[in-house]
Amino acid sequence: MFWEVAVASRTESENLVQTAVRVPRALLERIDRLAVAMSQPGLRVTRTDVLRLAATHGVGQLETEQRRRP
Repeated sequence: MFWEVAVASRTESENLVQTAVRVPRALLERIDRLAVAMSQPGLRVTRTDVLRLAATHGVGQLETEQRRRP
């Protein structure tokens, strides 16, 4: 699965920049539930992993939508 590859590669040396955002508590609870659901034996998915995956997937979707605009 896409997310398994993305999470597994989180240890790769990347040019990561730290940022902070405020999110509604309900959204954070959903993110935490996803982290638990996506975790597998030997692969712990963290809140940060879910946020990175959501941002990557979401930005890609927004870019696609933007390209379709006249």
